[in-house]
Amino acid sequence: MQPGSSITLTTGILADNPVAKTSSAALVNSGLYSFVKAVALEIKGGIGVNVVSSGVVAEAYEKYRDFFPGHNLLTFGQSL
Repeated sequence: MQPGSSITLTTGILADNPVAKTSSAALVNSGLYSFVKAVALEIKGGIGVNVVSSGVVAEAYEKYRDFFPGHNLLTFGQSL
């Protein structure tokens, strides 16, 4: 990677707000947060590393909405 490049990983709200039946997803979400914190201490060459957390994506909303009461729906490429 070139100096000044960045790596961005996507995680989810379950790292901070787990709900029933999502323990494996919460584990992965939390692991990504911790990984980014640790790798940021080690990465060299001016390369950035970030993690972002989105809301429930529109395509998955109908299937998973009951697991995420009160969470915002996230749509891509459209205005709300």
